[in-house]
Amino acid sequence: MIRFQVCFSLSAILLVVGLAGAFRRSKEKNAVAKLLTPLYLRILTVFCAAFVLLFPVYWEALSEEPLCIVPRILKSILLSVYHTLCLFFLNGDYTFLAEQVPRTCGLLYNAYTVYIAVLFVFAPFLTFNLVLSLFKNVSAMLHLLAGRNRELYVFSALNPQSLTLAKDLIANDKTRLMVFTDMTDQNQETLSALAEEARRNKMILLKRDICAVAYEFHSKKKKLYFFLLSEDEGKNTAQALSLLNRYKNREKTHLYVQSTDQEGELLLSSAEKGNVEVRRFDPDRSLINRFLYDSGDELFSTARDTADGKLISVVLVGLGRCGSNLLKSLSWFCQMDGYHLQITAFDQDPLAEEMLRVQCPELLSDQYNGVSVPGEAEYHITIHSGIAVGSQAFADAISQLSDATWVFVALGDDAKNIETAAYLRMLFARGHRSPKIKAIVQSSEKKNALHELKNFKGQRYEIDFIGDLESSWNENTILNSELEKKALGIHLSWGEQSDSEKETSEKTETEEEKRKKAELEKKLKETFRKYEYNYRSSIASAIHKKARSACGIPQEALEVLEHKRWNVYMRSEGYVFGEPRDDLAKVHSLLVHYDELGEDEKEKDKRIVTS
Repeated sequence: MIRFQVCFSLSAILLVVGLAGAFRRSKEKNAVAKLLTPLYLRILTVFCAAFVLLFPVYWEALSEEPLCIVPRILKSILLSVYHTLCLFFLNGDYTFLAEQVPRTCGLLYNAYTVYIAVLFVFAPFLTFNLVLSLFKNVSAMLHLLAGRNRELYVFSALNPQSLTLAKDLIANDKTRLMVFTDMTDQNQETLSALAEEARRNKMILLKRDICAVAYEFHSKKKKLYFFLLSEDEGKNTAQALSLLNRYKNREKTHLYVQSTDQEGELLLSSAEKGNVEVRRFDPDRSLINRFLYDSGDELFSTARDTADGKLISVVLVGLGRCGSNLLKSLSWFCQMDGYHLQITAFDQDPLAEEMLRVQCPELLSDQYNGVSVPGEAEYHITIHSGIAVGSQAFADAISQLSDATWVFVALGDDAKNIETAAYLRMLFARGHRSPKIKAIVQSSEKKNALHELKNFKGQRYEIDFIGDLESSWNENTILNSELEKKALGIHLSWGEQSDSEKETSEKTETEEEKRKKAELEKKLKETFRKYEYNYRSSIASAIHKKARSACGIPQEALEVLEHKRWNVYMRSEGYVFGEPRDDLAKVHSLLVHYDELGEDEKEKDKRIVTS
């Protein structure tokens, strides 16, 4: 009797603890693919619970056989394992098991036999789920093999961003094949709606990790794209290194990695890439660059007239990754002849200003910030740290900004951004002011619902919501960016000759010289993506060049303006003046007035503005 009580209690504990662990694992959104998935953990739990429950049954059944203690234990264990396996395949003998349970204690007998009946039903159900899961994965692999002659796009994770991009890629070309990997049980339970939408769009869902699937079978004539878009950036970088090592010799292979930290930048820039084209993707920086390139001219068109020119007065609410990147970008983007820049930023972190000063020491130094120096960039940045939205200090500070022309809200949450944008509209309206207000909203449904937002009186809030999934995660933004093409052209212009040299060389250029020129261009294209310094610098130059054109800056003023812009851009990247140049220390000897530059450096500025 005691054996049955102990085993019953132990089995129940194993079942409860194991199923609770499986449930917890199923809710882990960022869980890395493991061998012991929630389904496997449930199967293991039920197996152990059933084995413990059946052991005393067979021990009791063997009591009448002439066996020594060791053979009896061994035989009881083997029979318990055998009958436990039978449970999973609808081959168990419930009547025999129930007869071995002592009836002397009615409560224990009833509990024991009911418990066995529950396992008789639950175990085959798990078997069915396992078979179905394996069938789905085999079916997906066959579908993948059948599409070997189509362009293949493989995603490391299924999330709203990756699904939005995949849907746009298919909409542009129906022959493309989309594959989502690491579709473990926890992901299917947590993101079941996304998985169902992916299936409706005939996308392939694989359980295995992106690095565990063999893509060597895919036609070498077709393009192969990898998108590492997990929220775990460390995982993205590790997968990128693994894929590079495996496919570096394959032509027509592209690797896109979502990464914002310096570890990812250093590892990916130093990794051997071979024939693989690698693109490190920072969603926040990309959003800022895209907005300034597409709509940045409105910063100048909404500028306020003053006695000595036009004033661009920007209010930034939130200095997280997106807000701080915007502050840095505005410092160089708004450098335009005839315009003055004023930035007022708010963040509830009391160390917000201190952290920015550490990142960009010269940008916020008293030597340049708020100082008007001929031949230098001009801007005035004020940061209010430790002030929360909704506080009296915040409302008082906003009431003092009578000249604000543009507002940007980036608090890291759609709901907070919407609420804060509406609150700011109210505060500015009280002072009879109506600056442009932009707020980040990732949800496309929310953005569409808020289009032309009005109050009960029909008054428009006039708030623009930017950064939604559809505009941020599409083929033209990620794969075929017009801005990147312009930036590459500017990057290539650094290796070009002057117009007079070019005209002379074209007449006398030998085949060897043409070959060297082609090699130089190939090398420049490689360094454009390989090093963030080159990529970001060229992107910034392309963005500002478009704005200069919109503002109608005369040609004779462009070279000086370009150097002023470059100065503040380099300071926003953390560079300081010093000699000799040392990029490891972020020290640059050319952070001086335009007139102090040598002729070679002035020639480079000329090539940039005329490229």
